[in-house]
Amino acid sequence: MKIKEDALTILRQGTTNSELYFKKGIEHVSFYSTPYGALEVKVSPDKVHIDVNENGGRVELKYKMEAIGLYPIENSLELNIKHLDN
Repeated sequence: MKIKEDALTILRQGTTNSELYFKKGIEHVSFYSTPYGALEVKVSPDKVHIDVNENGGRVELKYKMEAIGLYPIENSLELNIKHLDN
């Protein structure tokens, strides 16, 4: 995961590979690779709220995800980030 002031990128690697980019007002198209084949997906964020600092914070996303030939699905994701002391 990469967090910027106004954008978030979620990278996934393993049996399924993807890179999803979330920035309000920006539609992002990427490939979602699975063992069964690859899908081209479009992510359309409706809400990208990022309030994160060196101590942790919160990220809220509301977005539509659409694969070619399929209806878009509405999603939401909330991340609560906490700093852990070693």
